[in-house]
Amino acid sequence: MHQASRPRRQSVLVLLAMTLLALNLRPFVTGLGVVIDDVERDLPLGAGTVGFLTALPPLAFAAAGLLGPRLVRSVGLRACAVGATLLVAGALVLRSVASDPWLFLLAAALVPCGAAIGNVILPAVAKAYFPHRVATMGSAGTAMIVVGGAAGAALTVPLAEATGSWRVAIGAWAVLGLLAAVAWTLVPAPQAPVALPDATAGTGWGDVARSPVAWILAAFFAVQSAGAYVLMGWLAVLFQDAGISAAAAGGYVATWSAMGVPVGMALPFVLGRWGVTAHVPYVLAVLSVGGWLGLALAPDTLPWLSCIVLGAGGAAFGWSLVMVAERAVSVDDTALLSGFVQSLGYLLAATGPLLFRLGHDLTGDWTVPTLAMAAVAALLAPLGAAAVRAKPFSRG
Repeated sequence: MHQASRPRRQSVLVLLAMTLLALNLRPFVTGLGVVIDDVERDLPLGAGTVGFLTALPPLAFAAAGLLGPRLVRSVGLRACAVGATLLVAGALVLRSVASDPWLFLLAAALVPCGAAIGNVILPAVAKAYFPHRVATMGSAGTAMIVVGGAAGAALTVPLAEATGSWRVAIGAWAVLGLLAAVAWTLVPAPQAPVALPDATAGTGWGDVARSPVAWILAAFFAVQSAGAYVLMGWLAVLFQDAGISAAAAGGYVATWSAMGVPVGMALPFVLGRWGVTAHVPYVLAVLSVGGWLGLALAPDTLPWLSCIVLGAGGAAFGWSLVMVAERAVSVDDTALLSGFVQSLGYLLAATGPLLFRLGHDLTGDWTVPTLAMAAVAALLAPLGAAAVRAKPFSRG
């Protein structure tokens, strides 16, 4: 009886550690976004610098897609998990206490580095510890990422109001990182070593770069990611500038983020009914364009509706990952294509938050940059259709 209960306890511990890891991967972005006006007032940061803050996460995720697998092979999965969560926690504390702008920027750059490593290793955790339930555990991890993002948006402003300090509010999320680090120190080593594709090794990199479908999917991924990081960084500010309270704005951002859970659950059923056809990206484009137009033309009228519609359009992220698997012939081809699509896609997506803020500064309000995002979101339809028609990638 005792021997039989040990694996069960270990599974519960791993699940807890995995959940805590996932919960750390978004609050640092959504939590900062809802108080970024306060940060800009208290710190002598230029408009360009504040815009750069919102571009840091996709830049870190682009680098992690290339370097993360090599790091896992070098130090191991558990060590990466502990190091990533400690880096997130430590950098969050440093970011919350930094009064010097350069120190604040350094801390702000370190936080997404830790989160990006966590983003890379989360699927590997599911595969290493739950090899017969990879899809279920992977979906659960994704759901927890969404929950963490929604919590960061919904709770940071109330924390700031309760404590009288935005610094305490953004620093409080370090507790999640510390809890995750402690949990991972107690997790046993996986029974089998984890093998992750190394995008820096160069094997097949030229092959995938010569594949049209790789560039099409990278562009699709960039469009949907740019929209997501614009919303994480600037949606709350847009609402506040429209006369909505900071707390309500955070709640609307949380609504948009939380839509990722039901949308993620619904996507497999939609794909099962429609299959890999151009219908899905056209619907995603309509939803995304509709949501952006709602924000541009009536941000204070039905903000919750715009957030729900944009959240539904966020299924473009899951669809892009499905298409990576569909448009590659073998498992190795899928890993290589995924690394190329996500690294290049995140790199291109980093321009979104920067240009969105620049558009605001040049025009004096958010209407023009929001309409521009609607135009960009419309590209999901032709890019998605092109990906469906494109020849699958294969090195063979």
